[in-house]
Amino acid sequence: MVGLFLILLAALLFAQAWHFLGLYSDARTFGLLVAALSLGIAATVGGTFDPVILNGEAILLIISFRAFVILWAVYGAAVAAHGLWGFEERAIGFHALFLWGVSMVFVALPWFVDTDLISGEAAAVLSVSALVLSILSAMVFFHLAIPFRELRTVAGWFLLVGAVIISILGLAVFFGLVAA
Repeated sequence: MVGLFLILLAALLFAQAWHFLGLYSDARTFGLLVAALSLGIAATVGGTFDPVILNGEAILLIISFRAFVILWAVYGAAVAAHGLWGFEERAIGFHALFLWGVSMVFVALPWFVDTDLISGEAAAVLSVSALVLSILSAMVFFHLAIPFRELRTVAGWFLLVGAVIISILGLAVFFGLVAA
């Protein structure tokens, strides 16, 4: 669940980065792509996917991670609605503010779980990915909610580089390079 979530979220952020950089000529194509990715992200919560790097006994961490996934799926749905139907992008920015706060909490959460339930490597992957996501959320907030239009290119490049980092972490989890 964790690896697939990170890979799909990285693809979503990568697509949004290209949108911010102005490289999508049709917003509906972007919206359709992001809608499919957000549905995939939402499916990682309810599917039969094992958490892989999380011990099944770490109930608090698993529940909080699933809530984290749902919040990012809602973000993806909002971005898709903007692309498909031209909804207001300011709402996406204010949701990104909420994601910023939740991501910052999730940076520290894995370190407060019993070490028998989660390895140091797994805690590091969860914390680093949450830290990168919090930085990206902050960039999206300042670009969309407050409308600093000068930040459009900067936010696009941050999303692009952040998506690559998130995808590397997701692939490491997906291929079992991170111990449980």
